[in-house]
Amino acid sequence: MKSSMKKMVILTASAVVAMSMAGCSSTPAGDSTGGTITFVTYTGGAAGEKYVDAVAGFEADNPGIKVNLEVVPGDATYDSLVTTRIQGNNAPDIFEVLNPLAGAASYIDAGLLRDLSDQPWVSTLVPGVAAASGVTGGNTYGLVTSLASAGVFYNKDIFEANGLEVPTDWDQFLSAVATLKATGVTPLAVGAKDGWPLMVNAQAMAASDPAFADPGNETAAGLADGSIKFSENDSWKTMVKDFSDLVNAGGFSPDASGVTWPSSAEDFAAGKSAMLIQGDFAIPAIRTANKDINLGYFPLPYVAAGETPAVLSYYQGVLAVPEAAKNSDLALKFLAYLADPNVATGFLTTAAALPTVQGAEPTLDPAIAEILPALQKKSGDSGQSGLTPATNTALQTGLQSILAGNGDVASVLAALDGAQAQ
Repeated sequence: MKSSMKKMVILTASAVVAMSMAGCSSTPAGDSTGGTITFVTYTGGAAGEKYVDAVAGFEADNPGIKVNLEVVPGDATYDSLVTTRIQGNNAPDIFEVLNPLAGAASYIDAGLLRDLSDQPWVSTLVPGVAAASGVTGGNTYGLVTSLASAGVFYNKDIFEANGLEVPTDWDQFLSAVATLKATGVTPLAVGAKDGWPLMVNAQAMAASDPAFADPGNETAAGLADGSIKFSENDSWKTMVKDFSDLVNAGGFSPDASGVTWPSSAEDFAAGKSAMLIQGDFAIPAIRTANKDINLGYFPLPYVAAGETPAVLSYYQGVLAVPEAAKNSDLALKFLAYLADPNVATGFLTTAAALPTVQGAEPTLDPAIAEILPALQKKSGDSGQSGLTPATNTALQTGLQSILAGNGDVASVLAALDGAQAQ
């Protein structure tokens, strides 16, 4: 891991919600300054409506300013595409950072991002977000637009039809998978073609592992710097094996390798599977595909009986401004607009997410309300499990190979060891 990276601080959802009530201000006054902002994001479809709405509101408040919203695939080519544009005199004015704050490291180390520490909205961030935003030297390089969670979405009607209760430990979860499979119901949907949804599965498992319970833990540090091999770490060996066993047990649909994440959300919404392990940003896509779905949401119970599972929590929608941006003043105006509590309230209600700025009061989706007590009780951060950008990519590729039937646990662990040297 880059030496400049600071450990990220995770704020529990209860603290975020409490501090979000601290105050409110009016929407920033617009002006007639003209120009065009290029905004690159990987979040499209229903999940991207939060940006579409924000752009429309900003343009209405700022006559003469246009925002060109470009949605590109959030796959392994995303960072190289953005970097090439920044270095090739075609930089976007704003872009969404893939792999939230940790993903900003390579851009920061290369000096490609504008330091946003002097922006007025920085002082309005709730404390935990402010601390986590300072990923290098205490400076802020991105606006964190929301706090997100990840867990298991489930179709309550399918569960009821099969006599299932929400599982609270891993054995119960596997039992539910077996029951669903036996009755002809696909247990889990996953957008494996895009790769990153498999990392949501893996990180949701890691969130509950005792070895990764604390930010800055020694195990994660050793895995990150290569002093601990993945192939010799009991936690990752077990997690990869348990994922492989879940695949072999028929936990996922046979065609999952060719399914994109939007399609996985649509398949789940249509009742083609009983569960979907995904972040809460999937809620708009699920509800758009089926407004009548009886939707539930629980922590992935990757724990033994009697233990408390953690809800994977992370910062989402991190927006950065390249140093090479041609319209940086307009880009900063747009970020200030998004950081306003009134705007953030609507943005977060659309996004089905929790606030990162004081004074924002979004309406919580019922699914978020269902998982919130568990999130308040125990949360885990994806940055605590020892992955770096290189090993993250290796794990993603390895899990894809297991799901496709042409990989195994040993080869995945070997690839992780090999990626440590990068």
